Amino acid sequence: MSIITISGANGHLGRLVVQQLLQKGVKPANLRVSVRDVSKAADLRAKGIDVRHGDFDDFTSIRDAFAGSDSVLIISTDKVGSRIEQHLHAVQAAKAAGVKHLVYTSLVKAVINQQTGAEAPLAEEHRATEKAIFESGIMYTILRNSFYAEILIGPAVQALASGVYMSSIGNTPLGCAARVDYAEAAALVLTQPGHGNKVYELTTPKAWTIPELVQAVRNVSGKPLNYRQVSDADIISALRAGGASELESQMAVGMNQTIRDGMVSLTAPDLEKILGHPVTSLEEQVGSIMKTA
Repeated sequence: MSIITISGANGHLGRLVVQQLLQKGVKPANLRVSVRDVSKAADLRAKGIDVRHGDFDDFTSIRDAFAGSDSVLIISTDKVGSRIEQHLHAVQAAKAAGVKHLVYTSLVKAVINQQTGAEAPLAEEHRATEKAIFESGIMYTILRNSFYAEILIGPAVQALASGVYMSSIGNTPLGCAARVDYAEAAALVLTQPGHGNKVYELTTPKAWTIPELVQAVRNVSGKPLNYRQVSDADIISALRAGGASELESQMAVGMNQTIRDGMVSLTAPDLEKILGHPVTSLEEQVGSIMKTA
């Protein structure tokens, strides 16, 4: 009986991966989740899934959580700046636990400087983790995810209330896919043969833009929505007027700057090849977000 362990299963992506695995016929008895707070995974335990405490800051807990697992999905943590040590703990724990297949959610290859080949600032932690995985000797699959499209689609849907969507991203091409597509890809890689020692760039096969997103929101909602391309300073002013802190406003603008620099502009066929069907369209994602809004 092959055991699959999902780390970070209380997070949005982890929950979706577990859901996808169950839908694809994996028995709860063959599933395990590693979470920091087991009380938040009571519903998973009620389904018959083995819930274990695992803290990436605590090597022993991760090793014990991974013990007896055949395949492990390491979902990158949210502690930017501390992830290298955390992820190295997880890789070392997987090796100590005798894991046979290690799957890791990395970051899409994002070259910012075309002359020097310098990558996006967030890439450093992911590349260090990838290096540790390559050197571990464990069969691996690296899933280099682009951004979640929901991060950009959500605000556009919310803008229907005012009828105006402002953005400083401009017409930058975007390769962001839906979180559910990344989750399904992870589930397939964990359950299908042929993905050993592969690195995948998971993006949409064709780029989309903010103006196209706004049009998708209009089409799905049937309501008017004007697109206004503005400066970063305008975004800061609007966010501050809406109650956001200076730090929150600067972080939002910083993300826009990074996107404009090309961090999520890469497109590749890998995601659709793994899925075996088209990625979720902008219209489908807008509709889904509108249903839960």
